Amino acid sequence: MRARLFAAAVAGLLMLPLAGCASSDPSPGAIGRAEPAPGVCDGVPKCRVVANIDVDGEGRPDEVGFVVESKKRVVVRVTTAAGETASRELDTMWFPRGEFFGAAPVDGRPGAELVVGTTMGAHTLWFTTLAMDSGRLEVLPAPGAEDEWMIDGAYSFHAGVTRRVDNGRAVVVVRDAARDGLAPRFSGRDRTYVWTDGGWQLESTERTRYRGEQSVARIGGWHVDGLRQFPPF
Repeated sequence: MRARLFAAAVAGLLMLPLAGCASSDPSPGAIGRAEPAPGVCDGVPKCRVVANIDVDGEGRPDEVGFVVESKKRVVVRVTTAAGETASRELDTMWFPRGEFFGAAPVDGRPGAELVVGTTMGAHTLWFTTLAMDSGRLEVLPAPGAEDEWMIDGAYSFHAGVTRRVDNGRAVVVVRDAARDGLAPRFSGRDRTYVWTDGGWQLESTERTRYRGEQSVARIGGWHVDGLRQFPPF
């Protein structure tokens, strides 16, 4: 009788779950460790992260990568906070290896634009500006008829771009001025554009005059919050 009772007790103990022992198969409700989202430069040779800023206008920082493929070709990449990646190849002329100049709001849409140096003259610099549109990186043309945005700051010529917001509207003023002969006098024009219906609309043109180097030098370069006035070279 005692032998039967002992055998029954042992059998009952063997049927109890062992405390502290986890099952090798996770339960359907188990919470696993989240895998990190891929970075914009993950697995991309020569890529470097150059900015973390809202590009797609969704209100969350996106990751921006820059790839120098050659002296005449660069690639701009963006991986959004949602994990979607877009890229755009740009050709560069006389701007060795191009330059990622910066990221800042330029047009009137939510999100920052990406400004890349793409063409260089003797002293004039041209930049290609990219904007995220429906998940793609598209070129944002400069106001007027040119694709690239021009700046300058030389002995005989100055040019620059100024951006501001008036009553909720993005306004860009494109300024240029050339020296009148050898005297320190310059004449030029200011063209004011307003972002309207998905593009730049000319609002006004004003003739300008400057006396002296210091006064005209103020118009050259980028005057956009978040961007430097000139590259550091």
